[in-house]
Amino acid sequence: MIEKKDITTLVKLGLTVNQAKTYLANLKTGPCTAKELSKTAGIAIQDIYRVIPPLQKLGLEQRIITKPTTFRANPLKLTIPILLQQKDLELNNLHKASLELENKQAYESQTKLKDIDESKFLIISGKQSIFKKSNQVIKNASKNICISTLWESGRMGSFRFRKLIIKGLKKQVKFRFIINIPMQEIDNYLNIMSEFSVNPFFEIRFIERCSAKKHLVFSIFDNHDVLFSIKEAPLGESPLLWSNNKQFIELVQNAFEFMWMNTIKN
Repeated sequence: MIEKKDITTLVKLGLTVNQAKTYLANLKTGPCTAKELSKTAGIAIQDIYRVIPPLQKLGLEQRIITKPTTFRANPLKLTIPILLQQKDLELNNLHKASLELENKQAYESQTKLKDIDESKFLIISGKQSIFKKSNQVIKNASKNICISTLWESGRMGSFRFRKLIIKGLKKQVKFRFIINIPMQEIDNYLNIMSEFSVNPFFEIRFIERCSAKKHLVFSIFDNHDVLFSIKEAPLGESPLLWSNNKQFIELVQNAFEFMWMNTIKN
């Protein structure tokens, strides 16, 4: 009787169930006819004739020219290495195909990013996408970053982007922050930001928080990129409008400079 676990092993090595049954049956019977194989393997004789040719091609079976024709299975010590080599070849081909798929996907993703970068206006929503784009523009800035924000968002951003801010300051990127804040919170806020504010390239000014007035929340990077919050909301909660449109950036930069001239210096 052929054991199921032996069939399973050969199937894992690449044979079909009927191929495994036929080969194992032939090992058990020794040289025999297709009729005898059919009986021992427990499969139809037409299936025996169907599976023998691929087994011969793999080097597992031999056809003996007799009358009637008989078949002989090559020993396992010869056939297992053949099956393992075949499996290795399949895995190598699968690995190669996987790399090709990965490279294709990377190229398509890069193309999509390039299309985005060339866009004039783009709405970015979802925290992950917002933080990813923010990371990108902060990291790429080489001259100056101007930020107008709410004090809660400014505090959160200082923690989230701390390493990038420090790297930017080391590159002598000039940071200017306009913070919309209740007056009683200024001292506390300055303590939080003291790590940065001691640097001559980092400057903070304040606008008194007024519930009756909306505050413009935006960031400008090297006069090349702008991130403009669609609504007044905590960091990551509002969709952002990204643009590299020169006229729009100039308009936002002028708004920042006007606000800067009318702020409270620390």
